[in-house]
Amino acid sequence: MGPGIRSVGGRRPRIGLIDRGRPGHDYDKALVTRGTGAQVVSLGPDADDPNVNGLFVPGGRYNLPGTLGDEDPRHEPKSEQEARDWAARIDFQNERIGRARDACVPTLGVCGGSRSMAQNALDPSRNEGKGVTYHLANDGTQTRHNKPMNQPWGVAHEIVVDPQSQMGRIMRGEHWRGGGQPLLTRLPGGGVPPGADPRLYAPPEPADGPLFVRVNSMHWAAVRFEPPAGGNNNAAPAAQVHVAAHEQRQGGDQAADAPVVEGWERYGGGLFMGMQSHPEFAQIPVGGFRPEDSLRHARIMAALGQAATEHLAIQTLRNNPLFMRRFRRLLNRVRSTAEGAGARAAARQNSPQEEDPK
Repeated sequence: MGPGIRSVGGRRPRIGLIDRGRPGHDYDKALVTRGTGAQVVSLGPDADDPNVNGLFVPGGRYNLPGTLGDEDPRHEPKSEQEARDWAARIDFQNERIGRARDACVPTLGVCGGSRSMAQNALDPSRNEGKGVTYHLANDGTQTRHNKPMNQPWGVAHEIVVDPQSQMGRIMRGEHWRGGGQPLLTRLPGGGVPPGADPRLYAPPEPADGPLFVRVNSMHWAAVRFEPPAGGNNNAAPAAQVHVAAHEQRQGGDQAADAPVVEGWERYGGGLFMGMQSHPEFAQIPVGGFRPEDSLRHARIMAALGQAATEHLAIQTLRNNPLFMRRFRRLLNRVRSTAEGAGARAAARQNSPQEEDPK
């Protein structure tokens, strides 16, 4: 069970799934539909939809251009045609991610999709730093993370999630913007949509410590984020990235490198989040996932559906001429009132002060 069918004025939000021209196997739309409650449409170089309310970016069996380190030959194209197809898919994906970022369209990337998002999350020319992707070392690090792709319901390891991050709030059942509000809003009267998982509508869990969550893992590369270059007039960045989760290493793990980033989020717009694991699979409580693990993954998927619903609601209001006229009149009255109050305050300040009679 997921969050149930979500709608605004009888219309369901539309989430674009970038799977057309995808290197590897076909992607299962049903997993995204189940998790978000939205209508899922396929996107690709030959089929775009500019009117989606959310974006889901999966991975693929390809080496992402610009990734540092030794490339894995198992993920190289096997023919010139395949190389052209992959390049077209990656170019479309990068462009689509950039549009979603700039238009504040809710976006969730998993595995290779999160790495594509990381490369496009920040703009160094605007003092935002840079997202870097790199291949994992072919040692115990890759062994922990690069599990067989035909085992998406297998538990690979645990991650540690910051409970106050957007990702942590979502996994605790809170709205990602905070404020103690639940992730999903109940129907009038306190009910939940038909077929919905009532746990997704429960009050948030307390933020009393890090979250330890079991995840699947099928990736051979990872991300890191470099801060803005110095000397840029010390200007505040237009957007920032927060690392929300990293791998939880076992006691005997003596790896010298830093823990692999498992989740990150971009601040400065709408929901824009990447995960190395696959919550669309882990939301289903099978295999080695505990019920609480699957619930946390289900909340991630439900958050994308909720964000898409809110995006649809905003777009619906913006496309309503009557509402926009009333909104502009209200805004003008507020501005006029504020300007009048400011003018009166300035006049009082500049007027000569009368002496108190003695």
